[in-house]
Amino acid sequence: MRPSQQRTDLGGCPVAHTDYRLDRPAFETYELLNAERELGPAVWNDSTEHGFLMVSRYDDVTALLREHDTLVNDCVNAFDPTMTTPLLPNSLNPPEHNKLRRVLNPFFSPAA
Repeated sequence: MRPSQQRTDLGGCPVAHTDYRLDRPAFETYELLNAERELGPAVWNDSTEHGFLMVSRYDDVTALLREHDTLVNDCVNAFDPTMTTPLLPNSLNPPEHNKLRRVLNPFFSPAA
């Protein structure tokens, strides 16, 4: 399956037009995500008013999550940038994120 997009470049970054808010047959979304993952390590999705960056390869996501000085969680929800209620703990930046994770981690450990 091909993503509903044309490959165009935005400063070297591929651009996707797939609107993931639309209902689709079972598993079609995964096929679209798999195809877009092959476009590059980062894909700009312009299907929303403000657009958003999609990083979906495991190694790239893992590396990016360690770059908290580069990537910040200023936007809570890419599909609704006006949403202001934070989704904890994911939408917090360090050091607040680290403090909350220290409190939560014991409840999600094997001993819990």
